[in-house]
Amino acid sequence: MMKITSIEKFVLDIPFRNKRVERHMHRANTHGERVNVWRVNTNNGIVGYGEGEGNEAKIANIIGQNPFKFLNDDSLGQGIQMALYDAAGKAEEVPAYRLLGQKVREYCPISWWAIDMPPEDWVEEAKTAIRLGYMSFKLKARPWRDIFAQIEILSQYLPQGFTLDIDFNGFLLNSGNAIPVLQKLEQNEHVAIFETPIPQWDVDGYKQIRNKIAKPISIHFGSPPIMTALKENVCDGFVIGGTVTNVKRQATIAAMANKPFWLQMVGTGIMTAFTVHLGAVLSHAYWPAITCHELWKDDLLKERLEVKDGYIQVPEKPGLGVEIDEAALERYQVDPQSKTPKEKYLQKRRVLKIQWPPRTGQKEGLVRYFTSETDYQREFYSGNMPVFVRGVKMEVIEDDGSPAFNNLYKLAKAEKREC
Repeated sequence: MMKITSIEKFVLDIPFRNKRVERHMHRANTHGERVNVWRVNTNNGIVGYGEGEGNEAKIANIIGQNPFKFLNDDSLGQGIQMALYDAAGKAEEVPAYRLLGQKVREYCPISWWAIDMPPEDWVEEAKTAIRLGYMSFKLKARPWRDIFAQIEILSQYLPQGFTLDIDFNGFLLNSGNAIPVLQKLEQNEHVAIFETPIPQWDVDGYKQIRNKIAKPISIHFGSPPIMTALKENVCDGFVIGGTVTNVKRQATIAAMANKPFWLQMVGTGIMTAFTVHLGAVLSHAYWPAITCHELWKDDLLKERLEVKDGYIQVPEKPGLGVEIDEAALERYQVDPQSKTPKEKYLQKRRVLKIQWPPRTGQKEGLVRYFTSETDYQREFYSGNMPVFVRGVKMEVIEDDGSPAFNNLYKLAKAEKREC
């Protein structure tokens, strides 16, 4: 009988794909270079790999045990659980999806992803996505950028059938703000889905939006409570992700309500492979999965997962069906206590300038200065600054040691104290 002999954790810092991605990912309140990979070793020589968080306190409980006993134990954490599926599939010589459920599709849709960027940078991202076989692009809409100009410029470079899904993360604040913005954007033939336009607790606001907007509205599963979301019909579909049992439970509820969803499970090629196995058995995983694996310079696989016409073919080899590049694990391994490149970047001084166009009769528009994204996000979420105005722009001013920068930095710090 196969038994787990040890579990290893690899803490990695994988550089972002290029300087453009690095620049925007470092500035933004989002994930960085740090990746956790888990390796499950067994007494018969089979090795399983997983990625994501893991509950190290639980490891001692499963050493010496058969990995099949713990496949549905979400308390182990996503990374360890995934590694168990990889090992179990290899032991039985079946792909992981065979252990997850009944296969319903041969190819799973997948989307490119990018944080908020100026339109010219989104254009370069889209060009790369198209070259690599993608047909959809999930974008982060932010009120410190002109989303109308971003979409208009980006659309000039997209082929027919290429779709854009726009995630507002609630920054439209309320239905009164949201409806005119979404009505304008949905006129664009490439725009497909709007995610979380306003805070998800605002049930009445979502009902008003859905009465006025023709294109699908998506929210994260669980807020508002799922029975409220379904009874009040606040959305057209969901964002689902996490550990296996939880994902399957949420996916079953979505399927019973005939609601499509995105699988959103962020990670490298390892995470992407497992996401595809899940997508293979979840009937309503119609919308393109989001894994963000193209953000990093290395996907940790010996052969990349090919994207063709926006789809990845479900692997048929045992386990995850991919070969892990163990040399890459060694190459990117770091001390778990070390600071990531992103954390080091955020320790440095900078000023973030947000400028709105002048209103009628004004010579100059509103200008605000900040020292971190956390500060201006708080101001936008509090309703203290205009949201999604045409012509708004943000500039990142790095510390060059000059007296001019020092004065600007003092001004930004003073504004923070006044907020």
